[in-house]
Amino acid sequence: MKDRFKIQSKGNSMFPLLRDGDVIDFKKILPKDIKFNDIILIYRNGVFITHRIVYVSKKYVIARGDNNKQADKQLPKESILAKAIRFKRNGIWYDIQDVYSSQSLTYIVEIRRLAT
Repeated sequence: MKDRFKIQSKGNSMFPLLRDGDVIDFKKILPKDIKFNDIILIYRNGVFITHRIVYVSKKYVIARGDNNKQADKQLPKESILAKAIRFKRNGIWYDIQDVYSSQSLTYIVEIRRLAT
């Protein structure tokens, strides 16, 4: 497997960040470099799955699709194939971190509005 590769997204478990049909650019990642909030690629039961890390320990992580109600079961860090770097939608490439940062700012503004 190359250090970087692309896979087309299927489904909406990572909606609103990733949508069905987006092309996701992945980069291989070492277990020691895995961090909270990384969007990762795993291979389970013959299917590639892209979810966000919501918990990290020394030996395992817990991930969850942004649009899923429940988190996945514990995953050994070694089972993570890669980390999402960017995605393409409607012919335009978007950096994952830039989009996530702008979404977070929108959420903070909305929470402040609701709190007042």
